[in-house]
Amino acid sequence: MAIVGLRYLPDNGVAAGRSDEAVRSRIDTLRRVVAGGPAVTAEYADVGTAFAERFADVKSYQTHGKVHRDAIIALIRSQIESAGQFQNLTITPVTDSPSGEGIVRSTVSVSFVSADDRRAVEAVRLFARPETGIVWQSLSIAADRKERHVTVTGKLVALAVDAVE
Repeated sequence: MAIVGLRYLPDNGVAAGRSDEAVRSRIDTLRRVVAGGPAVTAEYADVGTAFAERFADVKSYQTHGKVHRDAIIALIRSQIESAGQFQNLTITPVTDSPSGEGIVRSTVSVSFVSADDRRAVEAVRLFARPETGIVWQSLSIAADRKERHVTVTGKLVALAVDAVE
C-alpha cells in the first residue's frame, strides 16, 4: 500500500506518479482493448482456419529450431509400412539444411525391396504430394524379373517447420 501511495502522491509540489487524467486515459485504453477482444478472437479464428487448412497435410515439424529426426524417420517408416510389407527397409538421415527462419529441409535416404510392384508404387506415391511436407528429391526404381522383386531407392526431403500452436 505504501509503495502504491508513494507512486501517486506529489513529491515536493511535483507529481511523482501519474495524474488522475493519465490514470483515466490508461483505464480507457484498457477498456478499449478488452472491448476489442471479440474482434481479435474472430480475426484469429479466420486466420487460424486458413492456416490449419493450408498446413493440415504437413506431417513433419520441429520445435524451437530442433529437427526431430527420429520422429521424421518414424513417420516415413509408418507411411511406407502402411502400404505393405517390404524387405530391407532402410531409412537413414542424410542432412539438415536451414531454409529460412523456423524452417529446415531434412534429407532422408530410403530404400526397400518389394515382391509386389503395386505396393511398391503405392509406397512411392505416398511421397509424391508436396503439400504433405515430405517429397522425393531423387528416386530410382529397378525391377528384377528373375528374382521377381522391385527395388526402390531414393532421397526424401522433409520440410520441418517450427510448431506455432
